[in-house]
Amino acid sequence: MSLACPKGYEAFNFYRKNTVERPLLREGDEFYEVKLEEAAEIASQWIMESKTKYFIGSAEDVNEVAWSLQKLARFLGLNDIDHCGRVCHAPTVEAYKRIFGTTTTPYKLGEEVEDLLVVGSDVSVTYPVHWILLKKSARRVVVVDAWESFTMLQADDKLIVPPGPGFYAFSEIVYSYEFGKEIPRWTREWVDVNEVLELWKSLEKPALVHGMGMTHSGYGYSSIIRLVQAVMKRGGTVATLRGKANVQGAGDMGLNPYLPAPIDTLERAWGFGINPKPGIDMLQAFQAPRDLYYIQCQNVVASLPNAFEVTTILETSKVIHVTPKITETSIFADLIVPSTPLIWSSGTVTSGDGLVTSFTVGENRALTFLRLIGEYLGIEIPKNIKEITYEAFSLVESYSHIDVESLYKGKDQYVKKPKKWKEVPVPKQPIMKVHKEEGVWLYTARDPALWTTKGGTEKMFKSSMKEKAYFWEGFSCNKVRLCSNLTGRCLNFDVETTKRVPKGVVVVFFNHVGLKVNALVPWEPRDWVGTPMYKAVKVKVTCLDG
Repeated sequence: MSLACPKGYEAFNFYRKNTVERPLLREGDEFYEVKLEEAAEIASQWIMESKTKYFIGSAEDVNEVAWSLQKLARFLGLNDIDHCGRVCHAPTVEAYKRIFGTTTTPYKLGEEVEDLLVVGSDVSVTYPVHWILLKKSARRVVVVDAWESFTMLQADDKLIVPPGPGFYAFSEIVYSYEFGKEIPRWTREWVDVNEVLELWKSLEKPALVHGMGMTHSGYGYSSIIRLVQAVMKRGGTVATLRGKANVQGAGDMGLNPYLPAPIDTLERAWGFGINPKPGIDMLQAFQAPRDLYYIQCQNVVASLPNAFEVTTILETSKVIHVTPKITETSIFADLIVPSTPLIWSSGTVTSGDGLVTSFTVGENRALTFLRLIGEYLGIEIPKNIKEITYEAFSLVESYSHIDVESLYKGKDQYVKKPKKWKEVPVPKQPIMKVHKEEGVWLYTARDPALWTTKGGTEKMFKSSMKEKAYFWEGFSCNKVRLCSNLTGRCLNFDVETTKRVPKGVVVVFFNHVGLKVNALVPWEPRDWVGTPMYKAVKVKVTCLDG
């Protein structure tokens, strides 16, 4: 991240605000500074005393922290560990495993493409530098989304579909066409089949970029496993972009309820037994309180569904929050410990297309804290971060060929990439009952002027979108209440109207209202692989104009 990327540049300013400099221990309603060694001793005692505990990692830290945190959890006999990036990208990961045999695709960023097909992703906002490279290499840009996104404004051709079932129907139609199957009648309820086919037939060797519009639709896996196979059948490729900086690496390194390598391989290397039973995922971890939550560099209050229920759970539990800055989650912490922002840290990260990069800037304080906890609990975490890299990469099969010495000398290397794909069965997933109910689709988007939730300078905020609910032209209310029957929560918004939002959809910008809007997103129902329908919730709209 540098001057080449406005979001990366602003990260330096963002992480200079509300930073955590020293460990803070809660006593009553006040926080008091303690030494790091004391904080580690307290945390270790809480971990040992708690009967039920859950570990939450982050895609905002390096591979080595991810590896060490999940190793600590396994040492304690737990597979109850996860990270938000896995919850969001599970449909993609599972579909890729079946189609390509691994969690990445053959594509490498920068390769020439014919037609760029963007589905459910505002890639020009979320990945501005990648977008420039993709757009420059493409002959034509086609965007499919639920509203006229900032990327769609720059497209050569576009198609607007309803959130949720609309993306599923699009994928079903193109899959059925490519594989010579009859197009199911249910798709006509959601999209114009002829319009979809006309657009699809015009594509030549499409390079697919898919985003949260699909994975957060409630039909993520069912949609992606169809669309990816259709793209590959048409001679195209899949350009994978993940959310945060190290989503790919965090998952590969074991920040999930499943082991990162065969159990016998890990037991031989680590010298202790491992619980073979998979753990629970993050959403399950908050549907019933745990005695302790260890939350590493993650703002779960702003990122998980049913946000207010999450805060209620945190209030009743011991919470250790390891974080570079104070966030909404820190408010509920009993112990706050400083971590190092990725931009000032050391270690390795893995991009969405599987490129592994190393950097050595400064001490990783989260790793130092884990090392001290390990000393109290009886597990050694090496002081030399490169030793952790060697261990992790030697045990994770797709990383085992990487030359770690060359990597730390600046030679970026790819994980093992698939060279072919195979046709796999697709599940039959019925349309959810909640998506057939009356209401307006709630669809979240990212503000291009701001790089993260509530993140940005005064100058950036001046050019940002408003903290309002965006409705279609002709909507006559100035203030509304949005209510979710599934969570029982309601939120009030001022209204802005625009021709970019289709009738029946309301768009809110997550950068401004991440905590609030997630109060309307339920834990259940979820996608087949466990991803919530963040971007496909039906809400009831009440006009408050009086």
